[in-house]
Amino acid sequence: MFNLSPMEMGVVLLIALLVLGPAKLPQLGKSLGRTISEFQSAVQERFPKEE
Repeated sequence: MFNLSPMEMGVVLLIALLVLGPAKLPQLGKSLGRTISEFQSAVQERFPKEE
């Protein structure tokens, strides 16, 4: 998916912490996780696996 090294991920998280602040970061993570979960379930409904 993304080819990010651990150092690059750390830099991205540090910038997010500086921009959003420590109070908003957990809310953002929760919202992002919920969005990804909903997207995955919608894709699975649309294209079910045939086993």
